[in-house]
Amino acid sequence: MDIKNSLVEIVEQFALDVKPGSTKLISWCGQFHQDFIFRLLQESEERILSSGDSKHVAQKIYGVLYEQMNNIRFHASLIDSAGNNGVVLLLRSKDEYTIISANYIESTYQKDLNDAIHQINAMEEQVLISEYRHRMKNGLNIGRIGEGIGFLQLRKLADAPMIINFFAVNNQHSIFTICCSVRRK
Repeated sequence: MDIKNSLVEIVEQFALDVKPGSTKLISWCGQFHQDFIFRLLQESEERILSSGDSKHVAQKIYGVLYEQMNNIRFHASLIDSAGNNGVVLLLRSKDEYTIISANYIESTYQKDLNDAIHQINAMEEQVLISEYRHRMKNGLNIGRIGEGIGFLQLRKLADAPMIINFFAVNNQHSIFTICCSVRRK
């Protein structure tokens, strides 16, 4: 099985496990160039608004998608000789939208990512906002996994804690999946 098919299968199975019964609105596996990201964001917004949801909901989803797709771009050069840098899914259910992304990471990052996201998920809203402001004011520690502003931004936008998972590819690389949910109303 090639990298692209295995990545898509892992993400779609993850989606079925965490959000059964949802309808797929957007699905993309491949490269995430900046101009493509903006086209995908526009298409997502159109589909959300045409579903009767508010501009506020669409803006939150836009922010989550943007952060997740930029995370894919950040990790794009790892093991992806075929140019299949990651996957993003936008799902809709009766009560919420779910955004799932997956990308390759170095396996050595797995513990740091897991710890950072669990720490962010455990933060009270005021602590989360305070930490976000602190990092914006004092620097983002760009070189340290999970210590930038992206995961804080995702958690601020999402209406539930982030759900993550890791799937081993080989000794050096894993597939990192992250799921964020936004209520429809």
